[in-house]
Amino acid sequence: MKLLKIVTIASVFFFQSLAMAGLTQPAPVTIDLENLVATGDMVTARHSDNEFEFIGCGTRNSDTGSGDIFSFAFCQASVAEDSTVICTTFNPELVAKVSDINDSSFVSFRWNEDGECVSLGFSTQSFYMFMSKKDLK
Repeated sequence: MKLLKIVTIASVFFFQSLAMAGLTQPAPVTIDLENLVATGDMVTARHSDNEFEFIGCGTRNSDTGSGDIFSFAFCQASVAEDSTVICTTFNPELVAKVSDINDSSFVSFRWNEDGECVSLGFSTQSFYMFMSKKDLK
């Protein structure tokens, strides 16, 4: 019985270390004001030591009162207190794409000089999910 407990405990530690194995590829938020593009993964941004770092997109849908739905999407990113970028779009195809994003997505978006989102990209890969702060380094 004692041997069974030892084997069970050893197995837990062994399989736990396997569960944390695998490629990690943290992608901190970057904002390129020259090319009007922001990129980064949401997990890395959320766990960043930088209290201002974030990235993501969302949608808003409202009933206009006449039975029509008014929809738009927005994306936003920040790397410092004074460096937040936001773009919006009313393009139905881009608005619909925002539903592709999830908690571990890599997000990229481009905007034009008018602050309109002109490109949205999301990639959900296992390597954007990390298990500890050491994976950020």
